[in-house]
Amino acid sequence: MKNLWVFLLVLFFSPVYAQYQLDIINAGSSWKYWDAGFTVPDSANWKTSTSYNTGSWGTGNAPLGYGDPVTTTIGYGGNPTNKHRTAYFRSQVTLTGYLDGGDTTISHPCAIYKLRVKRDDGIVVYVNGRIVFRDNIPLPFGFHTYAPLVTEGDTWQEIYIDPHIFHIGDNIIAVEVHQQANDSSDLFFDLELKAFRTLPFTQNAIIRNTDSWKYLDNDSDPGATWKNVGFSDASWLSGLGEFGFGEGDETTIINAGFITTYFRKTFNITSLDDFYRLRMKRDDGIVIYINGVEAFRENFNTYETISKATLASNAEDDGNVWNEIFLKNTGFVVGQNTIAVEMHQVSTGSSDLSFFFEIIGMKTATTFVTRGPYLQRAAPTSIKVMWNTSVASIGQVKYGTDPNNLSSTSSPTPSAIDHNVTLTGLTPNTKYYYSVETNTTILERTSDNLFITPPTTGIEKKTRIWAMGCFGSGKLPQRQVQERFLEQVHNNYVDMFLQLGDIAYADGSESDFQKNYFQVYQNYRTMKQTPIYNALGNHEYCNGTCYGNFAGIASKNIFETFMAAEAGGVASGEERYYSFNHGNIHVISIDAFGTESGTNFHIYDAGSLQKQWLINDLAANTQKWTIVIVHAPPYSKGKHDSDNPPAPGHNTEPEMIGVRSLVPLFDQYNVDLVLGSHSHNYERSKLIKNHTGNSDSYVPATHEVIGTNGKYDGTALNTCLYNKQTANKGTVYAVVGSGGRLETGVSSPWPHPAMAAAYDVTVQGSYLIEIEGSRMDVSWVTIDDVLINGDPIVKDRFTMMKDINLTAETVPVAIGIPTITLTAPWSGTFMWSNGATTQSITVAVTNTSYTVTDYSIACLSKIFTITTCPTINTLTNPITSGVLKYEVSQTLTATNIISSGANVSYDAGKAILLNPGFLVNNGSIFKAYIDGCGNF
Repeated sequence: MKNLWVFLLVLFFSPVYAQYQLDIINAGSSWKYWDAGFTVPDSANWKTSTSYNTGSWGTGNAPLGYGDPVTTTIGYGGNPTNKHRTAYFRSQVTLTGYLDGGDTTISHPCAIYKLRVKRDDGIVVYVNGRIVFRDNIPLPFGFHTYAPLVTEGDTWQEIYIDPHIFHIGDNIIAVEVHQQANDSSDLFFDLELKAFRTLPFTQNAIIRNTDSWKYLDNDSDPGATWKNVGFSDASWLSGLGEFGFGEGDETTIINAGFITTYFRKTFNITSLDDFYRLRMKRDDGIVIYINGVEAFRENFNTYETISKATLASNAEDDGNVWNEIFLKNTGFVVGQNTIAVEMHQVSTGSSDLSFFFEIIGMKTATTFVTRGPYLQRAAPTSIKVMWNTSVASIGQVKYGTDPNNLSSTSSPTPSAIDHNVTLTGLTPNTKYYYSVETNTTILERTSDNLFITPPTTGIEKKTRIWAMGCFGSGKLPQRQVQERFLEQVHNNYVDMFLQLGDIAYADGSESDFQKNYFQVYQNYRTMKQTPIYNALGNHEYCNGTCYGNFAGIASKNIFETFMAAEAGGVASGEERYYSFNHGNIHVISIDAFGTESGTNFHIYDAGSLQKQWLINDLAANTQKWTIVIVHAPPYSKGKHDSDNPPAPGHNTEPEMIGVRSLVPLFDQYNVDLVLGSHSHNYERSKLIKNHTGNSDSYVPATHEVIGTNGKYDGTALNTCLYNKQTANKGTVYAVVGSGGRLETGVSSPWPHPAMAAAYDVTVQGSYLIEIEGSRMDVSWVTIDDVLINGDPIVKDRFTMMKDINLTAETVPVAIGIPTITLTAPWSGTFMWSNGATTQSITVAVTNTSYTVTDYSIACLSKIFTITTCPTINTLTNPITSGVLKYEVSQTLTATNIISSGANVSYDAGKAILLNPGFLVNNGSIFKAYIDGCGNF
């Protein structure tokens, strides 16, 4: 059986954008070759290592082989009836830049890679040690494996390669060519490798990553036929993806301690697609069978026969990264298909296992998505879906809460390239799946096409936010920042993407957005499922040449904002600045660079309409958390200096000084976090207030609300969190201009004295903000190459909590109640005086105290004192004299009379009810307390 497997990455393009091409390896290029005997090359490193010694290899130009017209004739041994079965070829190529108009270099993964080969008979192609193409060679295979079929090398075969396999720097292209028989008359090899920007296709999920699978995780051997069509898996367990253990993000937890776990799924195909995109997270080794035939293996040797006891090599990404392979339709059939997967551990004591899998069918098409889909204006009951197509077409969105039954359909749009659909009548805090379609064709319906509506305003829900600015370069660091962020957030949903300006260099033009924004993020889930909110930067305004012409900038036609308070806040009536609520979070986007029509006022000018709107919006806000996004930060000593010095080489920065003039408003209205960029570095302040001058006027004792750095890692008191109380106002200011565009230079003195952390442009990264209830955790996730426990380096983090009640509390308990539950008023870590480490403890009722802290250094601490109380709760008898005190644990009800001369106190834990019949006569003293017994 001939197995043709194709690997590719597809990026979208519109006909108005050129499809640039770069030749990396041309036909007829020079190759190293190994033809020295009935052996493989002397080291396995020949496929991977740039330092591998090829001194004993031959060198020649393609085509290489024998028996056919070739440029370089290679050897096959001394016996024409017993020739070498396999020949080996190797080339090293260097990628140093990125593919663009007029450029001559490329970058991972800004392009697709097209591989063209001529081969006789079977062939295997590796890129950096990974198989990217295998034709006419079965698995497993080795030097002695014959190609099953006779082929001729006179036609080019075209395939596409997932560009994540390539990297900047040196890359190894390695090839094996196998003969069909030991007396074969000829061998032929030539290869081309080209870089392209795009390939058009439609996408439709066949297996979704959250679908149900059958699985076997009890260490039993299912037998040789378990992978075949028709095998009975009725006794196997069923579960939903993701499968695994040890990571904390699994939907179905499988048993640990075994080498191999087996998975099976049967599915139907109504018509064959051109390609099939298989996406997987796997830890450690994986083998995939389609209708009983092995299609792919990873983290195993290609030549080994795999059994239940076979250990895998380690998955370096720890199963946190989506890996993609692209297969030709050979292997699939119309009708019922079976896919079988076996997952192997690196050892029986492995701490985790991950299996997450999907298949997407792809077809080349005239109408396909060139931009998006992307989400705008997410409200509890509505959301906007936007996308562009390659040609004008009718557009519609199908959506629903069941991914296999998109039961609702939007009204079709008029035929156009730009599509803009608002979905209404949605349920708050609900996951919806969607597809974008024409009136006849599904354009895109994958596992990534989903969204979760925001909760009703004021409702507390864990919210994850991605934030960064200055990233739209189209170069390698921009890609790496996103990939590391997704590794950090795992499979968790990201509720919003706060873009801090300068997101499409150089000029924020339509073509800049297409090339350096959409094509970079096009195939990642962040664009398809996370609503986008932006603040305008100077590069959105034509690189600073059209500040007063908002109507003429490309960004206006690409993004839509909350002009009419559709999700809360105060309506601005402007697209340049706006606000919205997401649960208990209020987000405000202000424009520091644009000017108002007619007056040319900036936000910081007296009489500015934007400034008055900001004041009104802040005054009306009632949410627990407030975040402001703006491109120009009030404090920075990066290349853009908020001190605005007149030194040569420094730009004047009236916008930064102008935003600093708004600090009194941020203080007055209790803003928690102000996010900016502009400087292409990272800076993060302490919790500060009332600083409106240059850096030399900063006084820690005056301007720092809390003197710690907020990192909250339990190491020292100066790392304690920011415990922010209503009367203890202050704001953290961050410059997150590290999203992927390198622009060297910082200002002196570096860093700004208000900063708790600062890194220059050599370190790039983005923010992960997590808010739940009264706690906010912020992590700066970088692209540092060093990993800790499989996670990207978080070079800075801080924690803020709001209105945490740490006042000592007396807990009244009625006599006779045996136990009481005490709960620490924060989320995080807990150390109780009785040794417990959970947030809540249940203890016996005795007159005693318990203390809970967060760490041994006690950044947070609270004392609970348990006091037993009488069970009396109703008073009806008259009180005629004496000094008396009545205490109860909960509610005391009184209908009695207090006579003249009596001194009486009623003390209850929750309420005192004075019902008709209760009377206090003249000359008596009566007191009531709602604080429980023991606190008189």
